[in-house]
Order: sequence, then C-alpha cells, then structure tokens
Amino acid sequence: AKAFLDMIIKYDWSNLALIYDQDPKNIELASEFKKLYDPLTRFIKDELVVDADDKTLSERLTHRLESTTKDSGARVILVFSEPKVGA
Repeated sequence: AKAFLDMIIKYDWSNLALIYDQDPKNIELASEFKKLYDPLTRFIKDELVVDADDKTLSERLTHRLESTTKDSGARVILVFSEPKVGA
C-alpha cells in the first residue's frame, strides 16, 4: 500500500479506482491504502470488491472496467487481488 502511495505522489496521479477481492489480506491492503491516502480520498473515483471464485468474473470485470474509466473518470486502477483476478 505504501509503495502505491509513493508512486501516486511521485507521479501526481489522481482519478483513481480500487479493485480488490474478498481475501482478508487484500481487504486489509485496500483499507491500509485508504488510511494512508486519507487526505486525498476525493481522488478515489470508484471502488470495486470482487469475488475471485465468480465464474463470470472476467466478463463482468471487463464491463465494469469500461464503465469505471468512462463514467467515473478513473485513469489509474490499483488492484489488490489474487493473481487470477489481477490477470
């Protein structure tokens, strides 16, 4: 989480989205990131929690990513997940 925050500050990124699965470690990482990023949470435009075992995840995630970038204006998407979700 701290490494992501350092990159966001270094490159002056805004319009962020967070995607994470229901694994307790990933929920904790996303939570820690939001705590570290608290003064700038207005830049988090969208947040999505996914079920890594969902058989239709790939299709739903593709659709959601399209709407996230189009509707919310998010340009940087941080993913805290198992490799099968991140891929």
